[in-house]
Amino acid sequence: IDNYSNAIAIQPNARDYLHRGRIYYFYLHDTVSAKSDFQKTLELDHDSTCRSAYSNCFLGDNEKGYELQKKIIEKSIKKNSEYYNMACLYSIMGDEKNAILYLDNALKNGYSNYEWMKNDDDLKPLRDKSSFLELMKKYTIQ
Repeated sequence: IDNYSNAIAIQPNARDYLHRGRIYYFYLHDTVSAKSDFQKTLELDHDSTCRSAYSNCFLGDNEKGYELQKKIIEKSIKKNSEYYNMACLYSIMGDEKNAILYLDNALKNGYSNYEWMKNDDDLKPLRDKSSFLELMKKYTIQ
């Protein structure tokens, strides 16, 4: 928290607000502080990146978050990372089926940061699921 707070004090930006909000939300269970940071992320990001999609979902508006991320995917030249971000959103929100679908799309389109994928907290809800394990096998990711 302190590192993000210091960074925000020096130069406020959507990335640091989002990550600090995630710490409040997931680890400290401080939903009031998390909500404030997610709202600030939306103010600074102007619906231009996955940060806004994540923030909308964390604020309870999953449909808006998903729709925004779909628009980001459509506009993106290199779609694999944006498919990956969508998979993460669905995973965090508990939608295994769509998370696997978008993770498959990310891999089909060249996503290759396998070490990150195997350790990303966003995908933690999927790691023990047979659908995730089958997808890893399909792409020979160990």
